[in-house]
Amino acid sequence: MKQQLSTSAATASAPSSLWDRLKAFVARAPQPSGGEPPLVFPVAKGTPVYAAHDVGGKAHNCIRLNSVPGVVIPPCAVISCAEFDDALQRNGLSALSDVARRLLQEWLKPGKRYAVRSSADVEDSGDSAMAGMVRVSYMSLRIRAWLTRAQFLTVLNVAGDIVAIEAAVVQCWQSTRTVQDSKPRMGVVVMEQIDSDKAGVLFQGNPITKSTHAWVINAAWGQGEGVVGGTLAVDTYTLAADDEHALRKSHVVSKTEMITLSDSGTQRVAVPADKRDVACLTESEIAQVARAGKAILAHTQCPQDIEFAFARGVLYVLQTRPITTMRALLRWEAPEPGLFQLNGHMATPLSRFFQPCFVGGHPPGVMALSAHIGAGFSEVNACIINGFAYFCHRNPGPFRAAPKALPPPFVLRMILRLTSQKAIKQARVFWGEKRFRAFASETWPKRKQELIALHAGWQAKNFAAMSDANLARELADAQEYGRAMVAEHAEVTMFNLSPVAWFVIRAMHMTGCAAVEGFACVDGYSAPSLGLQGEFPAEFAAIAADETLCAELEHGSKAEPQAALDRMAAAAASPGADAFRRVLGIVQYRLADGYDCANDTLRQEPALLLAAFATAVRKVKEGKADEARARGEAQSQALRARVPTDAERREFDELLDDARFVASIRDERALYMDLTAMGIIHHMLLEAGARLAARQQGAAGADGTLALEASLEELQAALTSGAPPAAAWWDEMRARRATRQTLSVLEAPEAIGGPVLLPTREYFPDECQARSALSCIFAIEEIFKAPDFESTGQVQDDPDVIVGLAGSSGVARGKVRIVNTAREAAAVRAGEIVVSKYSSSVINLVLATAGGIVTDLGGVLCHAAICAREAQLPCVVATHSATQRLKTGDEVEINGSLGVVRIVARA
Repeated sequence: MKQQLSTSAATASAPSSLWDRLKAFVARAPQPSGGEPPLVFPVAKGTPVYAAHDVGGKAHNCIRLNSVPGVVIPPCAVISCAEFDDALQRNGLSALSDVARRLLQEWLKPGKRYAVRSSADVEDSGDSAMAGMVRVSYMSLRIRAWLTRAQFLTVLNVAGDIVAIEAAVVQCWQSTRTVQDSKPRMGVVVMEQIDSDKAGVLFQGNPITKSTHAWVINAAWGQGEGVVGGTLAVDTYTLAADDEHALRKSHVVSKTEMITLSDSGTQRVAVPADKRDVACLTESEIAQVARAGKAILAHTQCPQDIEFAFARGVLYVLQTRPITTMRALLRWEAPEPGLFQLNGHMATPLSRFFQPCFVGGHPPGVMALSAHIGAGFSEVNACIINGFAYFCHRNPGPFRAAPKALPPPFVLRMILRLTSQKAIKQARVFWGEKRFRAFASETWPKRKQELIALHAGWQAKNFAAMSDANLARELADAQEYGRAMVAEHAEVTMFNLSPVAWFVIRAMHMTGCAAVEGFACVDGYSAPSLGLQGEFPAEFAAIAADETLCAELEHGSKAEPQAALDRMAAAAASPGADAFRRVLGIVQYRLADGYDCANDTLRQEPALLLAAFATAVRKVKEGKADEARARGEAQSQALRARVPTDAERREFDELLDDARFVASIRDERALYMDLTAMGIIHHMLLEAGARLAARQQGAAGADGTLALEASLEELQAALTSGAPPAAAWWDEMRARRATRQTLSVLEAPEAIGGPVLLPTREYFPDECQARSALSCIFAIEEIFKAPDFESTGQVQDDPDVIVGLAGSSGVARGKVRIVNTAREAAAVRAGEIVVSKYSSSVINLVLATAGGIVTDLGGVLCHAAICAREAQLPCVVATHSATQRLKTGDEVEINGSLGVVRIVARA
């Protein structure tokens, strides 16, 4: 159930769409073994596992639960779907047959009360998971994000006489009439009513983040109806999803109401005063629920959504359903032993054409980086797991499996002395000779011009004039071009990040400041983060002096931004027009968002491109180019005043000067490498797709943009075949697009194969080696990290508060605008709070308009935080769930100093 490309392991095949994964999940589930069921039968040990098609999903699961060791279900009987079919034909679902009525009456016990539960064939079972996913009209998202519970009827606390039970069965049957687009079949479970003291739901995952690293329990006093429906205040317990299932966090709320049984059903009553603020589950009861959940998971082999109740000290499992979210159906396994970490820059699964660029480019780039700074990596692996990019940085030694814990410091120091002498020498040269300054002043300016020329050569190629065979060959060269750019991006990374990170590490040690305060000292020294005018100061000085261009930028038709850009590009030769054409030629092929060649370019978003030019000219005319640098200087002076000794102040000044000297490399490396290369490749793929679609001669389903989802080999085969691709080819590409659009990086584990272990200074035998290692670790953490609420016990207790990390200080209040693509960025209005999954280049496009920025991922060194500090916008990063908990139009207040977002009003 995984897709893997790896530099050290063979490629594994994988289902390419959600539909395939669902079918594969069904194939893994235990198969029905019961044949045709009776019209009515009791559930007992040894009852055959009848198919959901014959008894409905709840009944199917109930039978399976009865055979799980250690799990207790209330006594129950099942009315099969065959009785439903017969009643539908016989009397329009108004009464049981005589045979069914007699069998049910024989089972009922006088004086008992019962819960009568619907059991449609489209709900709750593994073998009906596909119907539940596809026919979404059957399903609704319950309050508190509990996933896909069917909207069929359950009648609680029914008297145990046949007349009352039959009336409840008829009610359940007739609830199928609310379904408009299909005709489900309905079984019914008649279960002894549990007069519960407390009840709840165990969800074998995190319903907010979709992580499977934790289980969540919601519980309340009395019946579970209010827990399932989200109508009561509930206690929340978060458990570790491992063999121990230890309790990580309890959130006990004041519970003023509960639901209890009454003479005619259920009723809401006040919770006794002595129970209102007390946890309704004890640690022993939580452990019982966890053990039952573990047994059910082992039996079903699929994460479950389990309803339970406690009555007089006994735990009853009332029903269970598989969690059929995409995350639950995927297997997150590394291709080989080792710690594989997620590349959080990629917010969606990588396209098939881009995957080899990452897998082939990341390892050699990082190995070159390691040689530059003395990181001491012995090997670097990269792979694709369920579409997401993972990497493994290995250290010298015979063991490939990731350690579970760090050895004592003296042991690691001894190992490094024996195995890392070459790396230690490299680190001493890097820091002692300040190789990063020579790179920034000599190597990088020259290389930047070479890259501009390289990209210009690719842009000049006339792909439209090439034959199909030549275009197929050119695509192979383009993939190698993309791989080389990914490699070089990785290689030059630490020439910037190491000096900046080491300054912040030392500043934190000297002053006790927060990381965000240290990073703010570098504000204003990264030219690209200031906007286009920062990246191209001479060109925009010329553009701003050209009255014709300025008039076009100020008054040009916003309804036709491409026409305005075309007019400026065609303007007569002048210093301003020539400067405009030069900048346009460099930036128009850059990706507007992300790093994948499947993403749109600025050339495809003329409104954003026009706005970027207009904003840059306005800033030049306002003369505020140095404001960000002035703020950075003020911050550094305030921080320097807290440094205790003269020697440390001299160190502070030297390290800060180094950090500022190399600051621009961080943003420029992507802009001049892979963002441009991938944008050019994007347009090549569109050319290939247009040709393939043209062969279909207007046939339905042929969309040329779907070529963005194809692999190199698939495109080459399709181009050179001379025939139009089959309908299945287009269907496959469409399924891949759907998967990439729905599967989020938030659903991917941050690490696979072992824990992330972070050594401190005492683990390293050499000062320079420690600098290289610790700055590398710190920089990666501050770019990619998201707070792991599950492992740290930090749970966002207030439903109106979202907690993240401070990215840029300040407070702002405004309407939310969810922005995950360049196209969505074009809709941002002045003062809106931009909320995005991750920190991508799309943030640059909203800085002039937004009132603040919030991201799910990233740290204080991520692109969003840096740009927000430069633009003096409050920013909160690493919220993990802001894009899921907020929607466009909500009103929020963000505090970038505290890293907190408070929901003021819902849209």
